[in-house]
Amino acid sequence: LFGTEGEIMKRRMELIQPIQKRVFDTLESFAKQNGYDLIIDIAANPTVLYYSSNIDFTERVIEALK
Repeated sequence: LFGTEGEIMKRRMELIQPIQKRVFDTLESFAKQNGYDLIIDIAANPTVLYYSSNIDFTERVIEALK
C-alpha cells in the first residue's frame, strides 16, 4: 500500500500525471509563443535571490490553463 511501488503512489501518479502534462504543455506553448528560452519556477528554487515582477508571468500562464 505504501512506498514508491505501493498502491497509494501508483494512484497518485495516475491522478497527477495528466495535470502535470497539461501544465508542462501549456508552459512550453507559452514559451514558444513569447520567444522564451527558459522558464524558472521560483517557488521551488531557493537559489533565486531576486527577480523583477516585470518578468513574472504566472497569472498569464494560469489564464492559459483555464
